[in-house]
Amino acid sequence: MVSNLNIDKSINLLQEVRVLHALCDNGVTLHCDFENYQKLQPLKDFFDCNINLGFNPTGESFNNLVTIVHHEPITKVGGLTRNLIFPKSLIEFCQTENNDKLDEIYFRGLITDKRAKSINKLKSITNKKLVIDSSNKGREFPLKTFDKDYFNEMQKYKFVFCPDGDFIWSYRFFESVMCGAIPIVENETKLFEGFYYYNLQSDLDTITWNEEWVIKNLELLNENFTYGFNK
Repeated sequence: MVSNLNIDKSINLLQEVRVLHALCDNGVTLHCDFENYQKLQPLKDFFDCNINLGFNPTGESFNNLVTIVHHEPITKVGGLTRNLIFPKSLIEFCQTENNDKLDEIYFRGLITDKRAKSINKLKSITNKKLVIDSSNKGREFPLKTFDKDYFNEMQKYKFVFCPDGDFIWSYRFFESVMCGAIPIVENETKLFEGFYYYNLQSDLDTITWNEEWVIKNLELLNENFTYGFNK
């Protein structure tokens, strides 16, 4: 069992942040330089993660413990392999009960030319109200580590549009699951297997928010996309 982890690289990928957060959830103390300390500050502020400046002489190396192949995606932590890893305390944060979710489709993120076309396609096939929030806030640290407003806003809606980004899969798909929304995807990938969601071939004017889907999606996320020493 790892108790101290030296972050011996510059943290840039969101999945690196999520893995470090998950390790903190399991009692690991993080040690890092000032640059990474600033990037990870929200984990201390919101989740009481134990992060210290400077390295521990007996600590494990992040580079030795963690392997991330972002495009696959594959995440390895010691002997555990997952596609993606999400910290349980983040999932729990998103579980605020909301019985008054808006029957609307929500999207917040960077609107590239590619995504603009995807959003226009969505607009052309449904009369359901769309709430589009163009933002690049989550692409820079420290908000990239944790943006409370992003998750609080997503919790308000029954549906979240998850267009393709650099890959067909996106963090937004899993974040919408955390927040009790049903994802609407542009294209499908093996990573979505087992989850309940809609796509652009669905009759989006008649889609419904299904609590059973929400519960089962969350169960699958916890089963296959989290980390614990008992796994």
